[in-house]
Amino acid sequence: MFAPGGITGLLMKHRPLVRAGTLFTVLRAYLVALVPTLTMIAGLILAIEIVAQHTVNAGEDPNTKAFGVRFNAASPLIWLLAAALVIGGFVVARQTWRWVGKAWDEALIAAREKGFYA
Repeated sequence: MFAPGGITGLLMKHRPLVRAGTLFTVLRAYLVALVPTLTMIAGLILAIEIVAQHTVNAGEDPNTKAFGVRFNAASPLIWLLAAALVIGGFVVARQTWRWVGKAWDEALIAAREKGFYA
């Protein structure tokens, strides 16, 4: 649904921006949006590690390791951390998506004014 043309289709949508020299505007927005998105993904990975520790290794030691850091998967603080990363990352990412959309629209309008169409 998000990319009916696949990854190539997504890349080809950027072609007029590259030709018109307006891609930098969108890339800056992508980089800003990348930080909260990675934060959300890190929280999701941490949550999966915690759940796996409790389900797959239920009778074993609750201490585990994720991202090179050892922690106690039974600690409520680690559950709160995972939730905060997922929820906080999502909330901030939603705000940056608006900025990405605005940067995309501005770059595409500038590309069309220069005669480059998708």
